[in-house]
Amino acid sequence: MQAVIGLTARVDNNAIGDGFQLYLHSFVISASGEWAVVQQGMNPSSHLARRYHWHSAEVRDFTSNPHTAILGWPKGIILNLVDARASHAQQALLNIAKEPVDSSLTEFRKLTMPTHHDVRPQDVDLKRLGAVLAVAHDQELRDFASLLLVEGLGPRTRQSLALIAEVVHGAPSRCNEWFTLWVFSAVPVQELSNGEYLIAFDDAGGVAFNFGVSAAK
Repeated sequence: MQAVIGLTARVDNNAIGDGFQLYLHSFVISASGEWAVVQQGMNPSSHLARRYHWHSAEVRDFTSNPHTAILGWPKGIILNLVDARASHAQQALLNIAKEPVDSSLTEFRKLTMPTHHDVRPQDVDLKRLGAVLAVAHDQELRDFASLLLVEGLGPRTRQSLALIAEVVHGAPSRCNEWFTLWVFSAVPVQELSNGEYLIAFDDAGGVAFNFGVSAAK
């Protein structure tokens, strides 16, 4: 179970670049061995929170649409390395981690960053990146999950690696984020023709509002 706890935290804090940093982690396990994880992150700029829900019965792959639900307001285009569409990016990052570190850093210094990215060349700490790649290179990385567990691979290093993977390998990892709607069964939910959902809170004086979500699975 320790591996599950560590990997779910690394996925939500490091593999998803949505601007939320985890500060709360809850883990529940039943007598039959089923488990659930609920983690909450905070966006330091907007002061909004977001919750990430995991249920063992729903997890088919820890690195491909693993969540039962993510609760929060959609942010549009984000970096998401565990989106099912990011398999090419995952493999590109693994390839980078397995290459000789010195030759990789030499190539990174020559890169011209695309203008549409938030990360600029001065934002990439090559010394830090080289140290993390050295640790990764010395390990037998089996898959993307094992890469996420490499010590020192945090959100900033992940962001730099993802950008390099896109520029060098043509493997984008930015996409419209998805949400699985998670609401209490007592709350009426109506799907609208435009793909949005109308949620009416009867105990709040009949107040209703709607927002857009798209299915994760």
